[in-house]
Amino acid sequence: MCLLFILFVLSYLMMELSYLTLTGHVYRAHFARLTGTSPVAIAKYISAQTWTICLIYLILVVVLWHFVFRHLLNTPISLATHVTNAALMGLAIYGVYNLTNLITLPGYTMSLALMDTAWGVGSLVTLMVALYA
Repeated sequence: MCLLFILFVLSYLMMELSYLTLTGHVYRAHFARLTGTSPVAIAKYISAQTWTICLIYLILVVVLWHFVFRHLLNTPISLATHVTNAALMGLAIYGVYNLTNLITLPGYTMSLALMDTAWGVGSLVTLMVALYA
């Protein structure tokens, strides 16, 4: 169990880091436009939030492990059910975040919300399939 948990945490964090590295410029530009600052100012602000970022990912890892991934260990459930659970959890986490941004942040775009939500669903499904094997 411990090895699967460590593999899950490292895989999830590596996937998120890769995604944010590849798409960070899109988010920085978007939030700079929303706040009337520069992408550089947004990047500096985010880098100053290290503890908050760690707390966010700690919560995500604990929730995802508890509700989705720990069931790989001892529950005789089909891959299709595991994938569905991962997709629904991704939709709940990333979808609620993005829909809340659409409501509360004037100028937050549907395209960014859809891109980020699709990432959340797709990344968790991919991780589930990889860990199921």
